[in-house]
Amino acid sequence: MAYLITSLSPTKAIAIDEASGTTTYIGMAKVGTGTDEAKWQIRRITKSGTVTLFEFADSNDLYDNVWDDRATTIVYG
Repeated sequence: MAYLITSLSPTKAIAIDEASGTTTYIGMAKVGTGTDEAKWQIRRITKSGTVTLFEFADSNDLYDNVWDDRATTIVYG
């Protein structure tokens, strides 16, 4: 799965995965955090018609998720 990781600042990285035409994942973590570490804050953005929904992984904004699991085992709300 292709995605982009870039730095927002010297200490924060952002990952963006445009998984489909209707679903995008955005993750933030400290620079240098592995995509397999539970240190990511992840949001899912879904679009259906004229409605765009922004949801956090685990329904919270904590930095405790694994980026690699964004589309598989994480529950959003």
